[in-house]
Amino acid sequence: MCPMGGPAAEVVAHFRVDPDTPDLPYAGAEHLAGGPVKKTILAVAIGAVIGCVTTQALAERQPRMKEALHHLHQAKDALEKGSPDKGGHRVKAIAFVKDAIIEVEKGIAFDDRH
Repeated sequence: MCPMGGPAAEVVAHFRVDPDTPDLPYAGAEHLAGGPVKKTILAVAIGAVIGCVTTQALAERQPRMKEALHHLHQAKDALEKGSPDKGGHRVKAIAFVKDAIIEVEKGIAFDDRH
């Protein structure tokens, strides 16, 4: 079921085909054999799935890229706080991380536009 909820998800969640589950409405097999009830249930189920996927995609754009960006900022902060006696390697690492931050930001901006 869609974690976002919604009326379509509630309809699908509250419909049953099993006559042994007394707490939910029942549509017997004679009504489901290719009839309008079966087609309606199928349409509602497909709509619920599409609605959930669309809602989740819009709610959370590029979660992996944003997570990576967060970790890169943490790495940059940690490197900048480190002691400077690393033979220039810490300075190079800071520059690489800054470049990586720029590239991730460009990737997020590109995806947002396309």
